[in-house]
Amino acid sequence: MTERETGEMRALQPRELYRSQQYATAIYRSELALRLRGLGYEIEQSIHGAPEIRGYSQEYLDASSPRRQQIKQHLSQEGLTGAEPAQIAAHRTREAKLNITHEEMQRQHRQMAKEFGNQPEQVVREAQARLQQIEIPTEDRIERVTQQSVAYSIEKNFEREAVSDERDLMRDALRRSMGDVLVSRVRQEFEREIEDRTLLRKDQDRLGPSRLFTTDEMIGLERENIRLMRSGQDQFPTIVSLETRQQVERDYQSLSNGQRVAVEEILSSRDQITGLEGAAGSGKTTSLAAIRDAAEREGYQVQGFAPTSGAARKLQEAGIHATTLQHHLVRGENRETAQKHFYVLDESSLAGTRQINEFLRGLQPHDRVLLVGDVRQHEAVEAGRPYHQLQEAGMRTAHLDEIIRQRDPALKDAVEALARGEVREAIGNLDRQGRVHEIENRDERLDQMAQEYARKPDGTLVISPDNESRHELNLRIHRAMQDTGQVQIDERTVPVLEARQDLTGAERAWAERYQLDDVLRYSHGSNLLGIRAGEYSTVTDVDATQNLLTVQTANGEGVTYDPRRLQGVSVYRESQRDFSEGDRIQFTAPSKDLQIANRELGVVVLVGSENEMTVRMDSARLIQVDVSKHSHLDYGYALTSHSSQGQTADRVLIHVDTEQGPQLVNTRMAYVAISRGRYDGQIYTNSRADLADHLSRDHSHSTAITSNQHNQQRYASLGNSTGHEQAGTAQSQGHAQGIAQGGGIGV
Repeated sequence: MTERETGEMRALQPRELYRSQQYATAIYRSELALRLRGLGYEIEQSIHGAPEIRGYSQEYLDASSPRRQQIKQHLSQEGLTGAEPAQIAAHRTREAKLNITHEEMQRQHRQMAKEFGNQPEQVVREAQARLQQIEIPTEDRIERVTQQSVAYSIEKNFEREAVSDERDLMRDALRRSMGDVLVSRVRQEFEREIEDRTLLRKDQDRLGPSRLFTTDEMIGLERENIRLMRSGQDQFPTIVSLETRQQVERDYQSLSNGQRVAVEEILSSRDQITGLEGAAGSGKTTSLAAIRDAAEREGYQVQGFAPTSGAARKLQEAGIHATTLQHHLVRGENRETAQKHFYVLDESSLAGTRQINEFLRGLQPHDRVLLVGDVRQHEAVEAGRPYHQLQEAGMRTAHLDEIIRQRDPALKDAVEALARGEVREAIGNLDRQGRVHEIENRDERLDQMAQEYARKPDGTLVISPDNESRHELNLRIHRAMQDTGQVQIDERTVPVLEARQDLTGAERAWAERYQLDDVLRYSHGSNLLGIRAGEYSTVTDVDATQNLLTVQTANGEGVTYDPRRLQGVSVYRESQRDFSEGDRIQFTAPSKDLQIANRELGVVVLVGSENEMTVRMDSARLIQVDVSKHSHLDYGYALTSHSSQGQTADRVLIHVDTEQGPQLVNTRMAYVAISRGRYDGQIYTNSRADLADHLSRDHSHSTAITSNQHNQQRYASLGNSTGHEQAGTAQSQGHAQGIAQGGGIGV
């Protein structure tokens, strides 16, 4: 097969077709919205990005939706209410087809319109009247909207990816400008950004359906990260003396040979930044305890960071005082003391390029850093893969390859195969062991998992790739635990807040992406607007034209502002959960009052009067929770694969729906999920035949600068022109020849 044929085959992959479909849909919607507005209709975007005509009441829209009526009917038949049962009902009624003729459908719509005051006729009349008053937008306004739309798309896409597909960039620019400008004008502005080198081609030799782009900022950040790492190589004394290393070796006789070698390699390092690459369940925590002890004996203040609260808690098991990396960066410490620090950053694969850059730039000359992680596990939500990239660039890294978590030999064999990247072999082994269960029907599959959890809940963790199925599994397990008497039937309905994880930072600055009744929390607050740090408000109005939000604060006051002017705003939707005594729950946000970290788990031991619940945390600490003040709660039976990273359980029940895309079902999900269990791991899937292939899919972040074995000279000059700092040292450039088996980095 020729290179061009290979490129054409690649273009036909489902992921490429999906991207092209999204782009084509954005073009269609943009043109449709523009023409509707030209006919006098007022247009707004739905939560899914589709243009909708204003003027219809929500009651009419609800009544006009056959799917909504199906869901309501199912809930009524089952005697259920609330958002969680509605989600399940939506799946259960998804395949039910309406056998209604076109004529009958029209008759029903006319009858419904009559019942709701003939809203369609009224909307048409208002559009016709408005048509006489439409003002043709000025060239200045068209230019401004076009520039804002493309700038928004660039910010949105490069927040989470260092390299973006042209179709994704155009899709989001068209969505931002929907109904205001022609597609051709957006395309012209996009090409201008390329000419001005705001967007840089990443794929000059790539054969495919569209171009790939990166930015000078991302290139500069990645280059600087590499320069900062390399400029500190061989510039320091060993972290601890030979005498201290010998003392630690004598004091930690329980370390395995592999752990002793890794500890020795780290403690004898003469680099400012060193790595510890450890397979899942290889005893990193035990090794870190010895490293921490040795560093403290040499006078270092040891401090730990991690991208998640759960990972920070794991560091504390090694005796390392730890907080989240974000908390450390927000504090913006600028120490100038003689105290030397030894920093341990755990789960480094979950940190993005910008975070790592800010962290490394804040180091003092006498600080030492250990980056701990596993390049095969999940990566950051934000752009880049700096931990992996620094290893490729020559960061000296100790390795822990011996897996000790799995106590069941057959399960251990499968995890070891996953660690080697042999996914098909691992899944085949698990299948032959009877650990793969094919249940094609989704409801039956999730019910079976819930019943299996209830059969043996102690030490069991349920993992699912996405939040929607996690929600469903949690509710089903709650009911199954009630059926077996392990959770009380009496329950308290509690309002909870669910994070809108679909919003990027760029989207939080765009008023139209908000919905009425969204709940906002302000990390920083604003003296000008009279909003305090930590305060909550509720969205009461959205002015898309002026990009304004109106919110009602806790004291009942209304405040209107442009969301571009506020930073550190978290967005939630209010939902409900029914908690009972015996329920396993998790806290979905940290609480200083309760001294609770994000994603910390516990069990409800008492549902008191009013709003009080008593919870026994997994740390055995009893706390009293006022649910009227602490709404960041959820069931704690099932976690997403991403959230489960760092967890350990006796057995895991893993949900794998092969209809999910590679962003969710891939090699990282397989490795992380299966390696959580000590003694057992069971997979529940809709398709045994597709399971191994779909779990073998790679889903990794791209980098702005990539490995290139034929570009050693350019790699060596990476210290030059970082975009943030001046050239690196000649010494750091000299390391290029011995790095990564001669691999280079080029753009």
